[in-house]
Amino acid sequence: MTTPVAPKKPNRSEKTPLFQHRLFLLTFQNTLFSHLKLTRSKNLSSRQALPADPLLNQRFPKGESRGVHHIESPAMISLAKMCQVKDIDCLIAIVSVIRPGAANNTKKAQFARRAQGLEEPEYIHPSLKPVLRSTFGVVAYEEHILQICEAFANLNPGRADVLRRALVKQKTETIAEIHEEFIQAARKLKRSEEDIKAVWSLVEGFQAYAFCRAHSTAYGVEAY
Repeated sequence: MTTPVAPKKPNRSEKTPLFQHRLFLLTFQNTLFSHLKLTRSKNLSSRQALPADPLLNQRFPKGESRGVHHIESPAMISLAKMCQVKDIDCLIAIVSVIRPGAANNTKKAQFARRAQGLEEPEYIHPSLKPVLRSTFGVVAYEEHILQICEAFANLNPGRADVLRRALVKQKTETIAEIHEEFIQAARKLKRSEEDIKAVWSLVEGFQAYAFCRAHSTAYGVEAY
């Protein structure tokens, strides 16, 4: 007689789609901020909602975050030490900076130097300063691609989002197609050829996935 085999239990990742995990984290963040708004009767930024904690601010720069969800990996601990993380905004940023899209080439080291004040932020074009100010001129979040394309070239937001997805999946044909659209849109705004080339290089360098800022904030707030 054949012994019946119990059906395999799906693991958590099989039962729960990724978007549900992200939704949970965003809901957590929104619930926290909503509670703080009610108790303090004012709108709050992440820095205001989570004021500096001297003990935590001593531990993060030393890499003492073992066991802290989202920032416990050796790579994250190393980056937190490199950046000397001392506030929630920097913590939120490094959650995305470490992802492949933001961390390629020398961007991690560049972000770390600028976060510590060892290097002045640089903005290839004045139109990019409002977009990249919070990350010291480094393209760190996926929405930065959309914002740069709109601020510099006034590229159609839908096409900018197609570009973002093409960069994540490294679809070279689509990237090349939108490159031409980017050039034509920028020329209509009288951008110089040198600036067009430099800004496109910045955008194109963001290949592979990263986080949007809301995703990074949810992780950073939970870790903090």
